[in-house]
Amino acid sequence: MFIRLKKIQGKHYAYNVQNKRVRGKVKQKVKSYIGKAIIPKKTNEKDFFEFIRKDVSSYNKNIKETVEDLIKWELFKHDLKDIKIDIKKYSITKDNEKIVIKLNEGYLYDKTVRNIIKFHAVGDDEYFIGKSLQKSLSKQELIYPKSFSSNYFKRSLSGWDTHKLRINNGEEESI
Repeated sequence: MFIRLKKIQGKHYAYNVQNKRVRGKVKQKVKSYIGKAIIPKKTNEKDFFEFIRKDVSSYNKNIKETVEDLIKWELFKHDLKDIKIDIKKYSITKDNEKIVIKLNEGYLYDKTVRNIIKFHAVGDDEYFIGKSLQKSLSKQELIYPKSFSSNYFKRSLSGWDTHKLRINNGEEESI
């Protein structure tokens, strides 16, 4: 399945679409409506830690809070206001309606937020787990700051709702 945008009367709407081969031809079937789509332009290049007004060494949040900060940072960079994020419900809304935001090369909406928050580490190799989390964030089109060293992602995050990391001069430590 993939997301297809349709433009109707000058507004964009997002749908889950699936390709199916029928008699040798590919047919597309709309599986579900996702919500109104917003296609913003990037207007700001402010650094993540400048945006959250914290020093790299003092950033100390659990993964849900980190994801929420990353989403707010993306919204800020694209000058998107009046958008509500509810990490607990995995929702992104505007005027109480679900929305889809076309960011970078993909889409940010409730399913992508859920996929990031519900990421489960497999195995016990911290390097592999870290790379898997980086890949998950990239796949969901949520860009993490360059100032996060790859070590930030190199730990077992199976209990990430309570697991906290402190970034300390590019090196992380559990707390």
